[in-house]
Amino acid sequence: MIELGDRHVDNIDPRGRTCAGVREQDNNSPPGTVIVFRAQPMTPPVTPATRITSTAEITLVRPGWIEQRYREGAQFTPEALWENLGVIAAFSASGPSVLLNIFPAGMVVNLLMMNEDHFREPRPRENIRALAVVTDSAEMHTASKLYFIYHQQPFDTAVFEDEFDARAWLRDRMA
Repeated sequence: MIELGDRHVDNIDPRGRTCAGVREQDNNSPPGTVIVFRAQPMTPPVTPATRITSTAEITLVRPGWIEQRYREGAQFTPEALWENLGVIAAFSASGPSVLLNIFPAGMVVNLLMMNEDHFREPRPRENIRALAVVTDSAEMHTASKLYFIYHQQPFDTAVFEDEFDARAWLRDRMA
């Protein structure tokens, strides 16, 4: 139940347009009088947007928060990386976002990809506020940490084994 002054809202239409409530008892109306009134939502609901690329499913969870899940068997190539960065740029059009990268178990590290700073170009740097990598592969975990040590980024980076910890870390970066 939501209290709105002397109104208690008991039932909100799923579309957020009409509400039914019960007015508190007063001298002018009998107990339990049902009122119907229009409610104006403060902000429109955010529906996550998802794009599928050749290697990943990238979702704009809410403005400023992007999740990128690499698919099993995905090949980590420069072309695939730039394809994904293009989607991230489109999702970050209103400002930089935190990015949660989730790699599947057993994803093979492409050592040639370690030699280049993929975030060197201005476009990717402008779109990312913080980057969390989640992997349960010891090889990918080590490779990711080494990559970020060797290629210092203008945004915060961290590598995690657990999504819960990565999400908490990213929430702190959004504040």
